[in-house]
Amino acid sequence: MNFSKTIKRRRKLSKKEILFHNKVSLFIKDPLPKDIELDAAIEYLENIIPYNIAVLVDCIYIGEFDFLSKDNITALYKDGALFISNNQNSKFELISDIVHEYAHVIEKRFTQDIYTDEILDEFLRKRIKLYHILINDYDFNKEAFVKIKYDRDFDEFLYKTVGYSKLDVYSNHFFIEPYAITSIREYWATGFEHFLLFDPDELKEVSPNLYNKIKYIMELSQGGY
Repeated sequence: MNFSKTIKRRRKLSKKEILFHNKVSLFIKDPLPKDIELDAAIEYLENIIPYNIAVLVDCIYIGEFDFLSKDNITALYKDGALFISNNQNSKFELISDIVHEYAHVIEKRFTQDIYTDEILDEFLRKRIKLYHILINDYDFNKEAFVKIKYDRDFDEFLYKTVGYSKLDVYSNHFFIEPYAITSIREYWATGFEHFLLFDPDELKEVSPNLYNKIKYIMELSQGGY
């Protein structure tokens, strides 16, 4: 018996609805590109996202959504559900979007456990280090670098004024990727994504406190809470 195919047959409810972890309804509002194998993506996600984390959302929607295109984003956690754009370039991009938004789901559930002094201090030390690297070439208020919450002006400064390609060079070895600089929430989410999809050992080297916190939350989820 092909166990994988059996799981897929049991999981599918209709052409437009699939069960993630046999519990969470995933609705296909609009079709994905033909070369993206959704079943393979779901199976991969079920192997890396524990059941107790998966069920923290009510449902997952894949399709075209005005609020995503309006903000030029491809995924969002909103009102207990994940909204994922069907405009994906690859299976891995789809997986990455879902993992990233699950990071925000976990963040909401475990806010007090995640944002301890160790995480905040680690993030701010890195931000200040970046400020001292950029100060000679860019004019920007230092106060923006010590704000842990999202700030649109600061985001545009990083993305448009400096640019992620340069930021990748400037912040190499102390931010796992440029988007992690944006806010404390994205520091957490990009770290979680790197932990699950790339190299946890690299994350441990770059951001040890963040790595330890993600490892703790994952172990907590495996045992229930």
